[in-house]
Amino acid sequence: MKMTLLGMVTAMTVWSCSKASGQGSITMVVSGSVHGQLDPCG
Repeated sequence: MKMTLLGMVTAMTVWSCSKASGQGSITMVVSGSVHGQLDPCG
């Protein structure tokens, strides 16, 4: 269950970075939820 959630969060982070890079608030919220460990935006 935890791995699935982590995968979904990662996918959302990557998607938000590549698809809607102009909306940084989404990326910040997603990155904050995983303590910034997964941050493909840099």
